[in-house]
Amino acid sequence: CALIAICLLVGAYEHACSIVASCGEAIDVTVAFLVELDKLVQLLESPIFMHLRLRLLEPHRYAHLFKCLYGILMLLPQSNAFELLRRRLDSVSTLTALGPLAATIRSTATTSTGGSGGSGDDEIDFGDIDFDELLRHFLDVQQRHARARRSREHTAATTALAVPTAAAYASAHAAAVAAAPDVSADDVVAAA
Repeated sequence: CALIAICLLVGAYEHACSIVASCGEAIDVTVAFLVELDKLVQLLESPIFMHLRLRLLEPHRYAHLFKCLYGILMLLPQSNAFELLRRRLDSVSTLTALGPLAATIRSTATTSTGGSGGSGDDEIDFGDIDFDELLRHFLDVQQRHARARRSREHTAATTALAVPTAAAYASAHAAAVAAAPDVSADDVVAAA
């Protein structure tokens, strides 16, 4: 989720969209991941992401931003974060549904800024960055994390089965002593 936040912060919406799309296919969606998504939605409502929220007013220009946010919405279970993001996207959808009024607003913004709807300062050239390679690396790291987590879970489950607890040892010892008072403690340990 941190990578998605960074992409959204710098305006790499297409890459963020690719990462979100890969979440359903290549990433283990765990409770911890969903909690991180919840925190990301809360972060999107903070002042640092105001520029992103304002870009939602131009869906024709920032289509990947919309696709990314709707992708996040689809990954979230219905929770407070889901409702918060849904309301944010619904409020923008209402503006775009106005049609001719939205076109008038766009043309007014174009003439007032003297360009194509913006000063051009918010456009970042990502031409030198190989986002496909970055996405492959991201997916590779996620797969390694998933394998490591499964290995840890398997090791923990195996260890829990193989090592008797102190309570189990004490119970076995008490049962052995009660059943055969002339059996030594060494015999009980050897049997365990």
